Amino acid sequence: MLSLEAIVHVDHGPRNNAGQLPLTNIRAVVEQSLPQIRANQFGDEHYNALGQTIETQVAYIVKNCKLEPSADAVLHDLLEELSSGIDRVTARTAENQRTHGVSYIIAALDKYGRQFGHAGWTPIKVVP
Repeated sequence: MLSLEAIVHVDHGPRNNAGQLPLTNIRAVVEQSLPQIRANQFGDEHYNALGQTIETQVAYIVKNCKLEPSADAVLHDLLEELSSGIDRVTARTAENQRTHGVSYIIAALDKYGRQFGHAGWTPIKVVP
């Protein structure tokens, strides 16, 4: 398992204005969206906003992370998975299965939790 400091080691990592790690922000916004998604009450505008929010956090990570070589490949794979999920959530793919995009994002977040020592990180509970 890689330590969180191995992935984000500049002032203990990239932080947004609220002082939270971008991956924590992504996790929070996905988890908050799940009840509406499960109830089929998440419209196109909601999916687009979700994708945009996650994309902003990913861009922040890409711009601000200073990585050790061993963590770079792991983070790169994780960001690719998040990007694939974003493409599906925002209907940029021919597949147009927005809920599948959310599943990709949840899987990437779970992978992050397994591979990096982020204290207090728990997987998103996908079953209500």
